[in-house]
Amino acid sequence: MPSRSEVRAALATKYSYWRVNRLEVIGEDAGRVRWDPQDRYWVYQPHTAVTADAANLKFPEAESMALNALRFRFRDDQWEPDPLFSTALLYRGLPDPSPDQVIALLEQPGIEFGLLDFAQVPRKMSLRSLPRFTPVLDGFGPPRLPVEVFAEVELLDFPNEQIHTAAVTFRTYLFCQVRDERWSAGPKVELLDKKILHSRSAHREELWEKHWAMDRWWRNPR
Repeated sequence: MPSRSEVRAALATKYSYWRVNRLEVIGEDAGRVRWDPQDRYWVYQPHTAVTADAANLKFPEAESMALNALRFRFRDDQWEPDPLFSTALLYRGLPDPSPDQVIALLEQPGIEFGLLDFAQVPRKMSLRSLPRFTPVLDGFGPPRLPVEVFAEVELLDFPNEQIHTAAVTFRTYLFCQVRDERWSAGPKVELLDKKILHSRSAHREELWEKHWAMDRWWRNPR
C-alpha cells in the first residue's frame, strides 16, 4: 500500500490549485483496501483531511475542507491515485445571513410557492429563528442552511372555489455560493403549518389566473 509520505505527496499534487493551510493523514489506521466491483480494481482510501486557506474564498473567515479526498487504485501491479475520484467539501466559518437578507431572498423569483397553492409571494414574513450556519458535509452541492418562516398568504382552494387568507409556517433552504460570496434560496419549499384566518368565494377563472401568475413568477430566472 502507499506509504504516508506517498499519500501526502499525492494530496499535495491533487490540491496544488488550493492554497493549502493544513494537510493531514489521520489516525494510525490510515485506511483500508477493498474491491470495487464497479471499477473492477482493488482500491485504497486513506483517512485524510485537506483544509484550504481563507484566501481561497471570498468570505474572509471561511475555510473549505476536503475529507477522505484521495483514493488509490491497484493497476499494472502498482498503486496509483484515482484521477476520477472526488469528494464533498465541508465549509467552516461562513457568515450567517441576516434576517433582512433572508427575507429579501425569499421575495425573489425561483421558489416553488405555487406548488403549495400559494396565490402570491407570502406577506409579513418573519423568521421562526435566526439562521445559524453550522459546518455540514452536504453531498457535492453548495452548503445549505434550513430556514423556517412565519407568513401570511392567500391559498387557492380549487375544489371549493375559494381563496383563503391563512397564517402559515414553511421551510425552505438557503444555499451559499461560496466563491461568488452570495446566498440563494429555494427552489423547494415545504408547508409545515397553516391556520385559515378568513375565506372568500372565487370564480375558477380567478383561481387559474392567480395560479398561472405564480407559476410564471417562480420559473423566472434570477
